[in-house]
Amino acid sequence: MDSRPETVPRSGTATSREGQNPRASARGASQKLSVRNIASPTAAHIHIAPKGEAGPVAVQLKTPPKNGSVSGCIQAKCDQNPGNATTVLTFWELQGIKQNAFLFYANVHNAKFPNGAIRGQLA
Repeated sequence: MDSRPETVPRSGTATSREGQNPRASARGASQKLSVRNIASPTAAHIHIAPKGEAGPVAVQLKTPPKNGSVSGCIQAKCDQNPGNATTVLTFWELQGIKQNAFLFYANVHNAKFPNGAIRGQLA
């Protein structure tokens, strides 16, 4: 992730490493998000949109600390409301992200860039 793919381009050297899909299973996916050279993050999400477009929040992620890392799990639960932006998804929401990862991106927000400071398309 970096600031260049943001739909409103940013200048600077903020970067991140994220891994939403590497250990995905039918019941969940791991999240590891590390950031550096960025003002204190205020939020982190997975949004729905292809490369070059902005989209709505699909999944609330744990927010990393400034120049630090955070990890966790995105879980699938069959009884969850599909419209919720949360780390608990329905089985079908999780499958949709896994099967169409290119249509989703991870985004880290901060006070200076509330619509997104750095972005990385899922693969």
